[in-house]
Amino acid sequence: MRLAEDELETKAEGEGFQLVTSSPELQACAAAAAACPQPRRDIDEAAKRVLEFNSRDGTRANGIIDRLLDMKWLEYHEPYVRAAHDVVIDQLLENTLAPQAELSVDHQAADAIQQASLGRARTVGIFAGHLGRLLHDLALDDDDRGLAQYCEDWLLQHADQIGKVLKEAHPYEGSYALGGILTGPPWAAATIRAWDRIVMPWMEEFGQKSDAQHLFYVALPKLDGDQAEYLSHEAIKWLDSHLHRPQAQFVLSRLLARPDLTTAAAKDVIRRGLAWLSEYDEIPEAQFVLQKLLRRRDLAHDDAILAITHALVWLSIHTGTSEARFVLDTLLQRRDMDAQSRSQVVHDAFVWLDSQDCSFEERFVLRPLLRRRDLAPSEAAKAISYSLSWLEAHTQSDEIRFVLQPLLQRTDLSANDAALAISHSLSWLSKYNQDLHADFVINSLLSRPDLTSEDSSHAMSFAFTWLSFHGQTGQAPHVLSKLLEREDLSTHDLGHAAHSIVAYLETAGRAIPPNSLVSVLRRPDLSSEIASVIVDHACTWLDENAGGTEVGAMLQALLGRPDIDDSRQALLRDHTFAWLRNKVSSTISGSRMRLVLDHFAPSPLPADTAALIENWIGRNPKEVHCVISSLARNGFLTSGVVKAILRHTKGSPAGLDSVLSLHELSSYIGEHPQLKAAFLGRVEGMLDHLTGGSTANRQGDIDVLFANLVHQSEEGLAGMRTDGLLRRWVLHDSAFITPCPKVAQSSIFIFRIADLIGLEYLDQEESRYVLSRMKEWVMCWESGAEKEEALARIQSFEGRLDDTPEVEEGFNP
Repeated sequence: MRLAEDELETKAEGEGFQLVTSSPELQACAAAAAACPQPRRDIDEAAKRVLEFNSRDGTRANGIIDRLLDMKWLEYHEPYVRAAHDVVIDQLLENTLAPQAELSVDHQAADAIQQASLGRARTVGIFAGHLGRLLHDLALDDDDRGLAQYCEDWLLQHADQIGKVLKEAHPYEGSYALGGILTGPPWAAATIRAWDRIVMPWMEEFGQKSDAQHLFYVALPKLDGDQAEYLSHEAIKWLDSHLHRPQAQFVLSRLLARPDLTTAAAKDVIRRGLAWLSEYDEIPEAQFVLQKLLRRRDLAHDDAILAITHALVWLSIHTGTSEARFVLDTLLQRRDMDAQSRSQVVHDAFVWLDSQDCSFEERFVLRPLLRRRDLAPSEAAKAISYSLSWLEAHTQSDEIRFVLQPLLQRTDLSANDAALAISHSLSWLSKYNQDLHADFVINSLLSRPDLTSEDSSHAMSFAFTWLSFHGQTGQAPHVLSKLLEREDLSTHDLGHAAHSIVAYLETAGRAIPPNSLVSVLRRPDLSSEIASVIVDHACTWLDENAGGTEVGAMLQALLGRPDIDDSRQALLRDHTFAWLRNKVSSTISGSRMRLVLDHFAPSPLPADTAALIENWIGRNPKEVHCVISSLARNGFLTSGVVKAILRHTKGSPAGLDSVLSLHELSSYIGEHPQLKAAFLGRVEGMLDHLTGGSTANRQGDIDVLFANLVHQSEEGLAGMRTDGLLRRWVLHDSAFITPCPKVAQSSIFIFRIADLIGLEYLDQEESRYVLSRMKEWVMCWESGAEKEEALARIQSFEGRLDDTPEVEEGFNP
């Protein structure tokens, strides 16, 4: 060891077990090293203060520094003296401050060395950095020997003196020292506690000077709470006087990076950032402001447009630089670019990628590029091609996960590209499946529906290997949920995954994300024991998150299970209808509403159920058709609800959602004779707005609608009106869609249309047109009596028409 070789090793005096202590000379060596790098006079001063603290001759300091230089522990690089290596400083400090493992700090030596830092503000800051590094190294052995606590206590005891030293120094030196102190251990926490004694005196004197720039730059990322708010406020004020300088970017970038700015402060900083960019958006350093500005999610629309414009200006000059990747990264992550800006950014991204020749840094641009879902097919194909080439060039790197994940998440990969991406992923996982961050690749891989049986088996195997190492981490539920979403999960693996979820849940105080719970609940093949545990946790989650955004998905998963007991049913009913009341002003899918109605209808429901349904219909017009049969089946298709449905169809008479709603309602309108006229009025409005070649009947919904009306045949005005509407429909070019829906394959429907011909509702040419199309339609029916009777009736009327003279005037349907 060099300390022993150069006779600088700490030695114990006397015999037996004694605390080892260092000599004043060795302490002076440690202080001198900890004061580096500085001019020689300041290094001498640090050593002198230690000697004098120990009542030794301070003039010997010069000779001690000469010896350190001779031994090459210190080196002279004019005008500074520097330590040969950080290890020199660390060894000297450790062997004087806390020379024995598992024993406490040598307070006498520590007081002498720490006191040396008070000779100059710069020395305080330099000491902070070296002590922080030493503490980090000691923490790796889980034994800091009490040094961290000692340092905090020492600073608090000397806070007034430190504040005075900083204030009396040159402003830049004081700013540098404060930055060093606030960077982290050992003094940051204590400095915040002694803020008024250390920081405030300097800030009151120099906080608006240009020299404060360094303090803002270093301290703003480190602080939180009241001190962060204070320093942010002072930094914003500082910008008012210094925004005209290019160097203002150091403070702007730090302020823009803070997510905890008040709304007012954020607006002030954004405004100043845009003002600075209007002057300096072409200089290389503007990238730092652009990055932080573009990452903010609170940019107003106009501010975002300006920021994007400045970024495009910067890229037009610096696209060929390596640093352009950071601006491209932040731009590609934004979803508020207009089409022209988006196109330009994507173009610039490809220009930059072309200039990099598959460099490792390309991952910074490929990742956000692949995540964009608005790429044109040609752009997407190009991005995928670049990514696969890059993966081929960097197969051995653990960081290719940053490109693998978004590549696997794309749904537009060709079969060949998907196979290559999957192959790269499995190859990478074969090497890194135990890495904590491998879950991102595992999850994306398991989400792909195009895995071969062999690929799926390998992916699930890697997932279980990863879980064996990281099954109790916060990422584990996400991996487990992806496994449980796989339909090809074997019974054995299902049990393994389900028990892993339960083991995770039963760890004290643990919870899993709601989407993971939902994935488990959707499995119909859980054992009763596992299902009971999962349902219990889901119900507990509902109790604790009644207003959460994921409540709907959780309820849907629970309501879909057949193994919910009566006590839980009551709890679910209460949660479900509370959720419906909270969501009455927003969108709820028809499938969820149908599930709720079908699940709870046999039991008594809250008195406001009908009102909730009517409100839901008004808020979710495009989903109404999904629930009509459920409403009727469960006794909720009241006159009020029918009126609400008819009101919704008025806004878009021939829209697909209206057509579907009228189709569904046609089966039940006979139960509401007082509303039949209103219903027929909506059907008439639909026919009025149907255009030639309309796709509204593409599934045969309108054919079924009229078939239902025919089955509810009435006499009188309602019957005549139905016949008039039926005549209009059979002449429409969208009628008689094939294949014909089963429910419309009714001979009664055909008989009624034939009756219209017999009653001369249609002229001869119209009749021939309708019979021809109707015959073609019926030929597509399933074989049986209905088909035979319908064809016989059509052929009968065809024969009648053949015996009737042709009408001279033509017919054009």
